[in-house]
Amino acid sequence: MTWTQRLRNWISKGALFLAVPGAAYLATSRPRLSYLVPLSGLILVSVFTVTRWIIDPILFLLMNLGLVALHLGSLAHASRAANRNLVDARIGLLALTFLVCMHIAIVVIGHTNKAALFGFQLYHIPSPSMQPTLLPGDIILVDTWVKQNQLEDEQIVVFKRHSKGVVLVKRVASLRGQSEAREMYLLGDNPSRSMDSRRFGWVSSEYLIGRVTAVLFTIKRENYSINDYPSEALQ
Repeated sequence: MTWTQRLRNWISKGALFLAVPGAAYLATSRPRLSYLVPLSGLILVSVFTVTRWIIDPILFLLMNLGLVALHLGSLAHASRAANRNLVDARIGLLALTFLVCMHIAIVVIGHTNKAALFGFQLYHIPSPSMQPTLLPGDIILVDTWVKQNQLEDEQIVVFKRHSKGVVLVKRVASLRGQSEAREMYLLGDNPSRSMDSRRFGWVSSEYLIGRVTAVLFTIKRENYSINDYPSEALQ
């Protein structure tokens, strides 16, 4: 094998190990450790979910940094113990295939069901209807496990007007009804640019999606046109 072939082989393996957390252990004498990496990540996310640390913006970012550290730490640990050729081992290829499928399943199921499984959701603010509190372009963190009886006036919530309606974000101006059958009167912080309960009336709390806990990312824009934001529907 020439040095160029060795270089390409090293680069391809490095890219694979970097792209698939835990895959580097498949090139060691302890390949079963490869499956502990995604499982450890799930345990970390589960702890943050159960404790509800996941809806705190600082702790949410720390959790993601922890997942990155887990991946890089396992990669560094495995690289020191690498002692066999992954691509020449049939069992290694099968193990790699299973590991990749495991990661895909975790990512797809976790991403599409994070509101139900982990109790949070991220939304992009498309319009100035909640300005100055929420700006166009903001990414907000939403607690989707909030209960109807935990709603209070002045909270900012994400909701639908009806079961098939678009997703909106407004501030709770008033509440009425019992804890299990409450209605919300919702207003935008920017009245001249907001479609809210002044037009569509009270909204049943059964269409509540969650409570906004933080702005994770913001882009301040001084000048904009209303034509830049034709819809208030969250993304």
